[in-house]
Amino acid sequence: MTNLKYFQHPIPLDFPPNFLLRPEANKAIRKIKNSNQVKIKIPKVGRLQNVEVIVHGDASHASLVDGSSQGAFIVFIKGNGKMAPILWSSKKLRRVTKSPLASEVLAIGEASDAGILIL
Repeated sequence: MTNLKYFQHPIPLDFPPNFLLRPEANKAIRKIKNSNQVKIKIPKVGRLQNVEVIVHGDASHASLVDGSSQGAFIVFIKGNGKMAPILWSSKKLRRVTKSPLASEVLAIGEASDAGILIL
């Protein structure tokens, strides 16, 4: 069985924000989606009025074959000392960027939109 260390245990509070840009993350997520044996268990984080929404976003500039950039984000809810991922995405950015900073800003914008959507 593939080592899915980030999915086998509760997600630590110091979860690396750039995890979703790693190729092994996409492979692990694909394997989870195609498996009937893997279940994602969401820990109890308490009442929704008392939880925090935490968003991580990252991008890699001009990293795809066609020269476009990849962006990713993950949204967590945190409460009772636990965090649970509730939304994530890793995809080609919708706009062509001319610098790594521009790619990062677009990815953070997407992440912020997702976090606001959860609120």
